[in-house]
Amino acid sequence: MVILTTQSDSLTHTDIDYLESVLIEKARSIGKLDCDNKNKGNNPKVDKFREVFLGQYLDEALFLMQLIGITVFSDAKADKAGSLINTIDIKTKLALGKRAKTEAITFINEHGVAIDKTATYSVLPDDKSAFWANLRTNLLETDWDIILNDNSKMELIVMRIPARTLKLATDAESGILVRTDKKDQMDIKIDPGSFIDKRSGTDFSSFIVKRVQY
Repeated sequence: MVILTTQSDSLTHTDIDYLESVLIEKARSIGKLDCDNKNKGNNPKVDKFREVFLGQYLDEALFLMQLIGITVFSDAKADKAGSLINTIDIKTKLALGKRAKTEAITFINEHGVAIDKTATYSVLPDDKSAFWANLRTNLLETDWDIILNDNSKMELIVMRIPARTLKLATDAESGILVRTDKKDQMDIKIDPGSFIDKRSGTDFSSFIVKRVQY
C-alpha cells in the first residue's frame, strides 16, 4: 500500500479527487495493473494554476515511488538488471519549476495585476518557515515585483516595491542584508505571517498589492 500526502497535510478533497482521476487514467493507459475503481473517480474541478501544482506534486510522488521500486505507474521500458529506476531527468524537473512560475504570472495577470516574467517567485516550503530568496542587489534600483506562493492556503501574494525604496544595510543604518560569501546577493527570508524579513527585520507587508486565491 502506498499513501500520498504532504508534510503540512495541505491537500484538499478536490485535490485528492483530481489526483485519483489522474492515477486511474494512468493505470488504464499503461495496462500494468487492475484498478478496483472502474470509474474515473469524482469529477474534479481545479483551475489551471492548481492543476500545474498538483502535476508537479504527482511527478515528485511518482519519482519517489520509482526510487523504492514501485513502477506500476511507469510506462518506461524495464531498466537493465541492477538499476533501481528510470529517473525523471534534471532538465524536465527544472522545466516543471519554471512552468509553475509562468502559470502563476499568467494567473495573476488574469486577476487584474500586470506582472512580467522578471518577478521574483518563492514557494513556501512544507515546514512553513519562510519564503526564501537569494537575489541580486541591483534589484533594489528597479521596480521590483515579488510573488509568494503559499500552498498551504492556496494563495498567491503579490508585492510591488518601487525602485530605491529599500536599501542595503550599512554600519550606520539598517536595511536588507547581503550574503557573507557573495556581497552582490541579498539573502531574504520573509515570514509567512508578518511578511517581515527574518534576517534584516525589514517589513514587506506594506508592499502587498494583491492576494489571489487559487
